[in-house]
Amino acid sequence: MPRGASTRDVCIDINHGLSNISTTLSLNRKCSVYRIPAHVRELDKAYYEPRMVSIGPYHRKEKHLQAMEEHKWRYLRDFLSRGLVNETADHRMRRYTDMIRRLEPEVRECYFESTDLDSTEFVAMLLLDASFIIEFFVKWFSGEDDPLFSVSWSLPLLLNDMLMLENQIPFFVIERLYDISTFDPDRPEDAQPKPSLIGIIMDYLRGIEDAEVRHDRENVHHMLHLYHCCFVQPLELPRNANEEGGNANNIGNPFLFLPKMIPCATQLREFGVHIKKNKHARSMFDISFRNGTLEIPRVAIEEMTRSRYMNLIAFEQCHDNGKYLTSYAVFMAYLINTAQDAILLQRYDVIDNKLANEEEAAKFFSQLHACSYINYDEHYLAPVFRDINTYCRRWWPKRRARLCHDYFASPWAVISFLAALIFMGFSIFKIVVMILSVFFHFHERK
Repeated sequence: MPRGASTRDVCIDINHGLSNISTTLSLNRKCSVYRIPAHVRELDKAYYEPRMVSIGPYHRKEKHLQAMEEHKWRYLRDFLSRGLVNETADHRMRRYTDMIRRLEPEVRECYFESTDLDSTEFVAMLLLDASFIIEFFVKWFSGEDDPLFSVSWSLPLLLNDMLMLENQIPFFVIERLYDISTFDPDRPEDAQPKPSLIGIIMDYLRGIEDAEVRHDRENVHHMLHLYHCCFVQPLELPRNANEEGGNANNIGNPFLFLPKMIPCATQLREFGVHIKKNKHARSMFDISFRNGTLEIPRVAIEEMTRSRYMNLIAFEQCHDNGKYLTSYAVFMAYLINTAQDAILLQRYDVIDNKLANEEEAAKFFSQLHACSYINYDEHYLAPVFRDINTYCRRWWPKRRARLCHDYFASPWAVISFLAALIFMGFSIFKIVVMILSVFFHFHERK
């Protein structure tokens, strides 16, 4: 405390700070749109920041995204033009705005970081961004021509931007706006009902029907969460999977603290582990290890998936939802430690590397690992970590690995070993011949 500062002055200063805290900020609120931590963003911010379109308040003022604003206003115009003939676009806009304004307090609580937008700007932003997302997928679903669809590189970039953790608006805003809108005023009464928005988006993402999506649609937080529900499907693990995985509450488990690493692919080969593609995998997470055989589903890695995976992992870090992709990324990062590991897994048809080279494939998973945190005692691949390390600690795999490392690490080492083996065999043969000759000579003299 500086000299001369009284207790009263300090209390006034503290109370001033307390009064500046937003009344909507609460530890109990249900946040869903988070900020990427600075130490994670510094690894490579390009994968966390939109390149074409801004959705939500966090990136709306960035200059390189302003070119897309014209398309967003065009989409809003098209969205307002859809509806009943006896309702004007102005009336529809008022109806949509009133609905969003009623949701504003709930929407603001979904953002981890408060925004300086006033109520008018905030509601206008929500209407503009929600109508853009709806129109984007409805135009695609209806087969409409649009300038954005004619440029082949724009669609992957737009989808990547819509699947970034910081670039979101709450999904209930989008869905309610879609539900109160009318897209086909001439639809007969006995026609099929309007398709659900989730069904349209899932059709775009996966080419499947809405009924096949295994999640509660009422609990979708935003577009990234919907994508997570689609692609990160939890496996039906055995009932005792947690016990096998080393639950920290299981006092009798000898592996109370499970291994945090596994050998890389080239080292596993030295231990005699057979790595092969899982041809009957239920999902990309269906990894198993039995009797010295490691089965892994085939996975394609390309530049566009890097950003999506990194944002999915960032989403898993913010929510208690199993962290399947995080666990998978950590496992693959240990397995592919060098370019040689990537070459080996390509040979086994486990990875389909669409990146520039094998070094980039190893970097792909190391980047995912760098922003990942898991509880090594409880994640879904904990039993696989345990079983691999248990196998590699056995007597013969350890001796085999030592032999491979010392004598078969390179072609020249193999040649030297074979030459030494031949020389040893020849020496033994000479000794045997000498012994036999002495033996027969001794018997002849008798």
